[in-house]
Amino acid sequence: MRNWLKTIRPQIRLCVRSRRVAGLSIRLSPALVVILFGLFQSAAVAQVLPSTLEQSEPVDQPEDPRNRPALDLTALDRPIDADSYPVGPGDELAVNIWGSVHRGFMVTISPEATIILSTVGEISVRGKTLTEAKHLILERVGTVYPGVPASVTLVQVRSLKVAVTGAVKTPGMYLVTANVRASEVLEAAGLMDDASRRAIMLRRGEEKSRVDIIFFSRAGFIDHNPYLAEGDLLQVPHLAGNYRTIEVSGAVGNSGVFEYIPGDRLNDALALAFEPTIDADTNALELIRFLDDDTTTVEIIVDLAVTGSGEGRGLLLQADDRIFVRRRIDYRPKSSVWVVGQVMRPGQYAIENGRTKLSEILALCGGPTPEADLFRTDIIRAKPFLADTDVDSRMRAVPDFLQTEIEQEWILAHTLSRGGRVSVDVQSLITNGDVRHDVPLWDGDVIEFPRFLPQVNVIGRVRRPGVLPYEPAKGIDYYLEQAGGLSWRADKSEIFLLRGATGTPLAKDKIKSVDAGDTIVIPTERKKKFWPIFRDAMVVLGNVATLYLVIDQVTN
Repeated sequence: MRNWLKTIRPQIRLCVRSRRVAGLSIRLSPALVVILFGLFQSAAVAQVLPSTLEQSEPVDQPEDPRNRPALDLTALDRPIDADSYPVGPGDELAVNIWGSVHRGFMVTISPEATIILSTVGEISVRGKTLTEAKHLILERVGTVYPGVPASVTLVQVRSLKVAVTGAVKTPGMYLVTANVRASEVLEAAGLMDDASRRAIMLRRGEEKSRVDIIFFSRAGFIDHNPYLAEGDLLQVPHLAGNYRTIEVSGAVGNSGVFEYIPGDRLNDALALAFEPTIDADTNALELIRFLDDDTTTVEIIVDLAVTGSGEGRGLLLQADDRIFVRRRIDYRPKSSVWVVGQVMRPGQYAIENGRTKLSEILALCGGPTPEADLFRTDIIRAKPFLADTDVDSRMRAVPDFLQTEIEQEWILAHTLSRGGRVSVDVQSLITNGDVRHDVPLWDGDVIEFPRFLPQVNVIGRVRRPGVLPYEPAKGIDYYLEQAGGLSWRADKSEIFLLRGATGTPLAKDKIKSVDAGDTIVIPTERKKKFWPIFRDAMVVLGNVATLYLVIDQVTN
């Protein structure tokens, strides 16, 4: 209160002073003070209240989906096409006249679709495109300013309202401009998961047209995504499940399942799938179609090179057609092999599958270095026979006690062999020129030239197992002695050797020589258990006794 009195005291003094100047004497009664207090308090509240309301936070209220913000009304996807853009109420035009007379008019088309130029008059542009409106306006301007250059420019497109209904998350009215396309409004409305993207109906008065935003986005057909006009209605239907579709797969830019629209042709489906790729077999597209019983299918082979109504790309599709575009396996095959290890120029080399020989690649890579171990050089096929691999995995899945001897031998052979290894003697080919080992190569083959290591590996039951220097013409006993001799529980009768080049095991009595890279294995002696031996002996004796009794009964 005190602060308020301080605020109004100068004003009261000013009022009293003005009265004294007029020659009057005024004494302020208590009632008058109260009245003045009320007046000034109301004025103060009136001055403070607007600023307070402007700074206060808005009260949170549930959002009405119909009161959604307008779309971006400024961005253009391309310059306005004057020949197709229909002018209407709200469009702003700039009419300029220059030369001997210089005048400029900035006009807005009225709700009655007219413009008014102060020196020309009223001009109706109802139902006109921008090009037609320009011609009409310039023609009228020319009657008033003959021979004077003039121009008409669209400077601002109009705002308008359109409606969206059907399978959208927020149906209702949308404020847009005349440069907004149907897809932008549909994106703002939020299409449901089961909403059609290709059979959207655009109603413009009595006219109907189809909006296909999938065809627009994937094939770039702008006619399927038109600009909107005043009062347009977009109706979005729901899809009929997984039926009434078109499937395109194989050698195309982007395989997929697309919504079917009556009237679709093969060319439309290929456009939705980004067209066949360069390696596609376009002479034999496979189309699978259901017959009238909705169960039986028929295969149709289509040649895209065929032209004509209803043929080739013009083939009329039906609902649930499936199109398979096969690849040409012989199209520009990029086959190569790798040469690794001890060669002059290791790396990747291009080949022709099954035609390029090993000797050709050896010539290209410069041949082996002096450190290469030709005896252990291998060719590993990247794509071994899948049938063998499949059989091997199935046999290994069988329990041991159910495996036959043949199956066990199969597993053992595959365990000891290196998968994909090509049987070839590179040393004979290089040293002796034996063309029998000049094998053809295939894509993905790896030619390995290991470094020659003059050593022999001794493992198992010896005193000092490990790697020993290789000595030519020395036998297995020499290396056992160099390893300190046999240790406790060594099984001398089961000693064997693994060839370093092939991994082939050899029993001791079959070993004629030890080569560099070989491995000598001394196994542990297995303890003989009495009970299994006794059990087997009793079974044999029982069988013999039974046979004797049978023979005795027969003869007597």
